Amino acid sequence: MRFNGACERLSGYSSEEVVGREIWDVVIPPAEVDGVQETVANLQAGAFPNSYENHWVTRAGAPRLISWDNTRLIDDQGAVTHVIATGIDITEARRGDDALHGIETVGRLLAEQGPVPGALDAVLGELEERMGYRFLSLYLAEGAGLQLGAQRGYRAVPERLDAGRGVIGRVYRTGLAELVRDVRSDPDYVPGDDGVVTEIAAPLLGDRCDARRPQH
Repeated sequence: MRFNGACERLSGYSSEEVVGREIWDVVIPPAEVDGVQETVANLQAGAFPNSYENHWVTRAGAPRLISWDNTRLIDDQGAVTHVIATGIDITEARRGDDALHGIETVGRLLAEQGPVPGALDAVLGELEERMGYRFLSLYLAEGAGLQLGAQRGYRAVPERLDAGRGVIGRVYRTGLAELVRDVRSDPDYVPGDDGVVTEIAAPLLGDRCDARRPQH
């Protein structure tokens, strides 16, 4: 019945496109429709107060996690006439929490197992699952270069990198993490064939006395 300006800005849909339709026909991902329908049925039956979380999918296809608090309007007989749901987009906060847990897991895996292939692949799996990265590579310092330890998503990735070239090489030399939002504007970027636009590179220091430094 109502779809305010905040909903329009978040979803990319106008009020005119949404009012009069079931919300799960517009922004709810298919896997969560049953849960949302059950929640709405409970609200209509008077199950208040009520809080829950579910995702919306924007017009552009981006998932957003919303935390909802609900109240109601009732008629003279006490029947629920309207459900008023107020949501807060907690996507970035949850990603931050997930990232923190992911970093903790990465540290634990490397501390327990060292930079062996199974542990390195598990590190990338953790980053992929918790942070949603599509392309991941992790390099270990070896001599004057960087040797590939594990990778995910790339069609092809160099087995060895020159520590004096590329964004990863720069991060290795400086020891400072970098976010390059548009790799085309970075003079050090070495292009591949996977259509990467943004690159994050960070040094992982397992032991300051150890010359090996994994990169991803």
